[in-house]
Amino acid sequence: IQPLGSIYETRVLVLKLVKEGKKLFFTSNSAKEAANMYFLLKADGVKAKLITSKTKKKDEKVDVKDWVNYDVVLCSPVVE
Repeated sequence: IQPLGSIYETRVLVLKLVKEGKKLFFTSNSAKEAANMYFLLKADGVKAKLITSKTKKKDEKVDVKDWVNYDVVLCSPVVE
C-alpha cells in the first residue's frame, strides 16, 4: 500500500482489504503512529498485532510464522 494522505484514508483502505480476505503487514517510522492505527483497527474489530520497541514481554511478541493468524500486523522499525 502506498502512503496515503491521512490515517483515515489508510484505515478505510485497510478495512476494505481485510473484508476482501487480505492479510496485511505494515511498517511505520513511528511507534506512536503504528499504535494509533492499531487501536483504530482494533476498535473496528480487525484482528491486529502491534510489535514495537516497547513490546517487551516474550508472550507479547509473535513469531513470524504466526503472523498469518492476524488480519494486520503493524511494526515500528526497531524490533528484535
